[in-house]
Amino acid sequence: MAKYHIIWEIDDEADSPEAAARQAWEAIRRPDSTLNIFDVIDDEGVRTRVDLQDAAAREASREPG
Repeated sequence: MAKYHIIWEIDDEADSPEAAARQAWEAIRRPDSTLNIFDVIDDEGVRTRVDLQDAAAREASREPG
């Protein structure tokens, strides 16, 4: 099994670093969140941008019926 470093970024304003982290955590966990783009770096340093919303749409279009 390969190891990956996953990066998710957001710019935000808050009163403290902890408040900013909490806001980001809440934002990504919302059911209607569109915060679904990740940069994934493999152990050879290759970076791939993954959009989970696009991946879900591709999978749904392949499902029968």
